[in-house]
Amino acid sequence: MNAIRHFRTIAVTLAFALVGTLAQAQLGTTLTQYSGNQMLFNPGYAGIYDLFSVNLNIRQTWIGIPGSPRLISFNGHAPFNNQKHAAGYIFQREEWGPSVGHFGYANYAHKIYIEGHMISLGLQAGFLNHITDWDKITEVDRPDPVLREGRTNRTRFDANFGAFLLGETYYAGLSVKHLMRPRYDKWEHATNNVTHYSQMRPHFYLMGGNYFRIDQNWAIRPETMLGFVQGLPVNLNIGAQASYQDLYFVGINVGTGQKSIGIILQTKVIENLSIGYSYDIHYGILGGYQRGTHEIAVNYNMKELWGNRNQQRILERLTPDEREARVEAQRLKAEQDAAKADLQRLKDEERAAAKAARKTQRAEKRAQRKERKAQAAPPAPADEE
Repeated sequence: MNAIRHFRTIAVTLAFALVGTLAQAQLGTTLTQYSGNQMLFNPGYAGIYDLFSVNLNIRQTWIGIPGSPRLISFNGHAPFNNQKHAAGYIFQREEWGPSVGHFGYANYAHKIYIEGHMISLGLQAGFLNHITDWDKITEVDRPDPVLREGRTNRTRFDANFGAFLLGETYYAGLSVKHLMRPRYDKWEHATNNVTHYSQMRPHFYLMGGNYFRIDQNWAIRPETMLGFVQGLPVNLNIGAQASYQDLYFVGINVGTGQKSIGIILQTKVIENLSIGYSYDIHYGILGGYQRGTHEIAVNYNMKELWGNRNQQRILERLTPDEREARVEAQRLKAEQDAAKADLQRLKDEERAAAKAARKTQRAEKRAQRKERKAQAAPPAPADEE
């Protein structure tokens, strides 16, 4: 039975390696903790907030399967002083099967403020390097006309485009990656002499989310991202995160692409530095052959880089009536938040008073029981002279 299981594992691994090599990572970058690092999927995300942001993601997919995907991504972005432009960078390394990919992009984004919203149009341009060590693949049954010997190394130019919409409490985005459809490799088929190419197909992403403040301490942020590549099933990610005092975060993410359910834990170590960990459980065809997926995310955000002017610029582009209505709405919201805070304070004081009263009652009851025991006890015998 172990031999059969071992053979099936090898077969699954070889199939995955071939798919990863020939499709050239058609599933694209996959992250469970993508919420605060969406520039990897949408260039328009760069500098969307008044932050200098640096992000590191390390991901090991399908633990226990040789040749399973590994990802290391390091990127950063920030707005310019005028808040109309932003710049960023991405350095990324991916491993899958016998292949290794290196990605380097420069990112530019332009901001447009319209009727209380900010629209960011972003463009990424850079180079993709792809290395395949064909000697790592062992032919089991018969020679495969696709496989070869040695090592191939290809570098190609590529570009990505995205649009990102930011409202007061929500966001939405649309992007397309690999606009240049870079070709990594070509070969002649041994039987029909037809030339074949390994080519990256465009990746389309649609994303959106909202932010709900429940009370002074708790908030929840549901979000979703849809990924589409021609020839592959649609990849849908649906998730939500709950935060306590904006310091501790717990969330869940369900992905149909890798058929996974991810649990996310994050915390702020210091004011500007947060660390997150996620563990994915896979329920698809590979579920019985691996031990899940681990991911670590480190985010550093320098707040109020230029004095937090985004909201000011949004207000500047409103009509006088819209500006007055928005200011009034903000005033009412501040009053509501203050009223909620006062109500919460009164509730806390009532709970504290009730707790103190119960404690006093318990102390009085204990004193009464001791007094009754003392009265009921027989008098001590008098000492005989």
